[in-house]
Amino acid sequence: MADDGGASAVDIASSVGTWVAAALAIIALVGIVGPFFALQASLSDSNRAMNAVQDRPQKYITRGYRLTRGLRIFRRIRVPNLSRGYISNEPDDTPLMPLSAALGHFEFTPGDYLPWNTGWAKLAEMIAAYSAHDPVNDKPVPLGVPQQGGAFEVVNSRTALVVNKHWILLLGLLGRYGKRSDGGVLQNRGVRRDFGGERGSIRHFGLLRKEAMSKVEPVRKKMLFYEKTAMVRRRRASSGSISSADSETDSSSDDERVSLRRTAYGEWVLDSRAQPSLHGVTGTIKGLGRHKGSWSYLTSVSFVPHTAREIFPRSIQTKRESSSMQTLFWLAHGFLPAGRTPEGRQIVISMEDPASGMDSRDVVHSGEGQDSWTFFTLTESDDIPISLGHSMKHLGIPEPMVLQFLPVDRTGGIQQPHVHSTPALQKTFVPIKPGTPWSAEMEAERQATIAAQMGPTFDVQGQWLFYNNGFDGVSWSFLRAEVERPLSIVLNLDWDEWGFMLWKDRFWISLLQGSTAILCGEWARRIAFAEALQLNHPISAFRWRVQGRFQQQKLRDYLDFDTTISSLIKSSTVLPLRLSIAMLFIMDSSFRDRVEAVCERLSNPELYEKVQKENWEDEIAEQERVMRKLQEEYERAKVLHENDEERHPDAGPPIYTSLRFTSVNTLTLDAFGIDYSIDTPDGHDILVKRPLPEWEQNYIFNHTAQARKVAEMKILEKQGMVTALEYDHKANEIIWYPDQKSKDDSKSWKFSTRAHGMPSSDKVLAMKEKEIALVGLWAANRAAMWLSAQDSRPLLSFVEDLDPFVYVL
Repeated sequence: MADDGGASAVDIASSVGTWVAAALAIIALVGIVGPFFALQASLSDSNRAMNAVQDRPQKYITRGYRLTRGLRIFRRIRVPNLSRGYISNEPDDTPLMPLSAALGHFEFTPGDYLPWNTGWAKLAEMIAAYSAHDPVNDKPVPLGVPQQGGAFEVVNSRTALVVNKHWILLLGLLGRYGKRSDGGVLQNRGVRRDFGGERGSIRHFGLLRKEAMSKVEPVRKKMLFYEKTAMVRRRRASSGSISSADSETDSSSDDERVSLRRTAYGEWVLDSRAQPSLHGVTGTIKGLGRHKGSWSYLTSVSFVPHTAREIFPRSIQTKRESSSMQTLFWLAHGFLPAGRTPEGRQIVISMEDPASGMDSRDVVHSGEGQDSWTFFTLTESDDIPISLGHSMKHLGIPEPMVLQFLPVDRTGGIQQPHVHSTPALQKTFVPIKPGTPWSAEMEAERQATIAAQMGPTFDVQGQWLFYNNGFDGVSWSFLRAEVERPLSIVLNLDWDEWGFMLWKDRFWISLLQGSTAILCGEWARRIAFAEALQLNHPISAFRWRVQGRFQQQKLRDYLDFDTTISSLIKSSTVLPLRLSIAMLFIMDSSFRDRVEAVCERLSNPELYEKVQKENWEDEIAEQERVMRKLQEEYERAKVLHENDEERHPDAGPPIYTSLRFTSVNTLTLDAFGIDYSIDTPDGHDILVKRPLPEWEQNYIFNHTAQARKVAEMKILEKQGMVTALEYDHKANEIIWYPDQKSKDDSKSWKFSTRAHGMPSSDKVLAMKEKEIALVGLWAANRAAMWLSAQDSRPLLSFVEDLDPFVYVL
């Protein structure tokens, strides 16, 4: 019998049994329910996306602890904060980088991106590969990117890092992202350059060696249809996508298939817009449309970087920008950095078309009708796009002083210019030798000549520059010194080997492209021309089409040519006048024609010897006497044929006579008083408004042959004569004499500003033709570099279409 004061054995056993049962229940719960929830968590979209991340150094995502295959717990995420303000959903105007970095020069040292397989991790590594240098003491400046606290989400079963879109803009500016035919990849070495993606050392992958492969039994696999298609596509691409020095085709194309796309509110729409894809020196970025993360829809992009093997030659492993990030920003948005104000503000000049958005009611005109001119002056402007202001704030660019060519309002006090002669289109055509057979090439050349004559024209008169677009009668005028200010910046740009991304508008393209014709002449490719100017032959810069697509090799050729010419000019007497002469060469076509004639003569020394030995003045006078005799005979023949049968007015529609430029010169028709019109739209060159009898056509053809012979001899004589040039320091003008001996019939051009470094003297400075030709080539080459630069519009449009924050997958 149990003691009344103690617990019975039954009670103790019951209590122990209860606790044991509870313990077993807890163990069962943990052992069954826990694994169930753990298994459910391992199969979730978030966990599978995390497991798909390859991060070998465990820099951004730790491996955690492995429970089972495909199940890891206690994983930590440490991603950089590239989207400040995204989590709190509050405005964050803090610049992405300090001011010293925005004003300094960036340096890029690429790393190894193979340890990561996600675009967002490689983007973070790309940003970490950049360092900035202070513009004052040239010391490294950290970008100040927080290494933790970034927004990390799962989008469509893939991990994504939320990034401020201005990081995309910054990397695009530094990496020159856009529509590039070369894909941004260095094309001078490596195997199968037509294959996309990154490139790495073949030893990185641990492939089997020859002796090891002998132990592996080969397995034959049937090639599937899509694999055959992909192989054929790669073969076709490899035959035409490897860029050569003379290729200017664009091998990059966007996917233009019709696809479903989500809107900003998650709705599905059918869209045929192309998926934008940009290639840069440092990588490739592609838009993927809008996707939903954990709580919002954002635009998504993919990023694939280029490795050091795709960016640099073997001997180079780093790249430092020659210009500040601020300069790259302004050039890409269509502005030219033009010094600083006394207070230290950056001055930028807008390169926008002057009449863009102009209201014709608020401008001053001189004259009426065709003599009406719109005056523009370089004025400070306070109006900028909102998107441009946001970009400046995020990139830490300080407030500038913006100068822009604006029309003079009716209250302006600027003195209107006196136009001595309104610049008009002259209908001059390329001389064609008599008896030359007609061909499609000649027709194409003539059409191009007519189109060029109908194009924009510039005319310098004193301190004014007049512009006529040649199509709808738009006529503008500018103070010459104000136009020369941005033009001098364009000519003196410190070009980088990666080039600049430029926003180019029509007015400035028209101003520069006329000067580049000197690079396209056939004479420029002759050995005699290179020898006369002490240049290497052949000149690589002359093989490119000036306004073709951007090519990295083209820029290298232009830079090499610029270095050669600059070294020759440094040893000449025209060095202080180089910029003034170069701007005159670009703006004044009459001065440019004389420089081109000098280049033509330098390339043909035999012509000079021929002109010196033969007396062409008497021959030209004799041919002109024959022309006058033909004209007199024609007038007498008209009298003899007055009574020939004429067409009755009621006999039907009038009969016109169509003539070709290959056989008829308009100067002859003018001399004979024949009424005609140019009827190019219908395929006829010249349309005479009456029938031409056979006797009259014979006189026309004979007179045309003589006129063309005289014109050709005059051109050859002019090209074969050595001219003389002088600079008058007192008058600040350059004088060009067509004859070195008599110095008669001179033509002078006055400079708008005095050249720096030119010693003051009342004496004139004699200059050589070769020196002027070198300056013209230097100006033309600099203009060609600007016209052939990479277009910044694709990058700016790409960033503009992004949400303020984007998913980088």
